Amino acid sequence: VVSILEDDGDRFEELRTLVSINGNLLRAIGVSHPSLERIFRLAEESGFSAKLTGAGGGGCALVFVPQEYESSKEYAELTQNLTKAGFHWIQTTIGGQGVQFKTLE
Repeated sequence: VVSILEDDGDRFEELRTLVSINGNLLRAIGVSHPSLERIFRLAEESGFSAKLTGAGGGGCALVFVPQEYESSKEYAELTQNLTKAGFHWIQTTIGGQGVQFKTLE
């Protein structure tokens, strides 16, 4: 995790990889839902990653989109495809800096 935080250039790609690994592990133990799988595919087809929330019952997922992509054709494609598939989506941002590591002496 520390290396991800220190290397701005590859953060999104690393996050995509980790989210994908997490999704595969959850699927392996039977945690998913057909609607979530559809969201995951739509996100991946547009170049993004998605993660289920809660217990994986199909209620909600998060799609990770870097801020600079908000006006991109990939983002427009994703939102159009989610809407066409019947999903209600909400654009939001992360409210804080997230996890931080500090060494105490």
